[in-house]
Amino acid sequence: EKGFALLAEKGLSFDLQCCPAQMDAAYALCSKHPSVPVCIDHLGKLWKLDGDGGAADTAKIDAWRAAMKKMASLPQVVVKLSMLGCVVPGWPAGGDKEKLVKDLVLETIGMFGVERCMFASNWHINGAVSNSDGPDLASDQDLTMTKKYEFFSSWVSHMTEDEKEWLFAKSAEKFYRI
Repeated sequence: EKGFALLAEKGLSFDLQCCPAQMDAAYALCSKHPSVPVCIDHLGKLWKLDGDGGAADTAKIDAWRAAMKKMASLPQVVVKLSMLGCVVPGWPAGGDKEKLVKDLVLETIGMFGVERCMFASNWHINGAVSNSDGPDLASDQDLTMTKKYEFFSSWVSHMTEDEKEWLFAKSAEKFYRI
């Protein structure tokens, strides 16, 4: 915590990779240090949903939703909308899985606002598995970077140009001081 507090003095930010079960601890830390900008990575690590609307998915989503709402109450916290293949493996095939991912992304944007959300590819790290939780599942779905951003764009097509600019560039520029 002492080191975390020093980030504000140095003009630095913190990328937070944690799952919903760890968000209470993250909230406690971040609420003590409102001058430290924090980015929740990978949609808050909601992990391996079946996309079938079943009880297991509902329980995971409910826990994630409560944690994310709590984090959204902290104005210095933003969210990176990335690694969606780890949220719902196989989502680019369309249907219910894609709809679930889209709904979760839009819900996150609703919680945090466009000025505190950013689309990210994470392509250099997990491009090969960006649509699944492992390379064995990725091979049957050819998801290119272009196609991924076409999905993102279609999900927010109802938004204004300014809102889309925030999601695709301005939020990242502001958070990372670009």
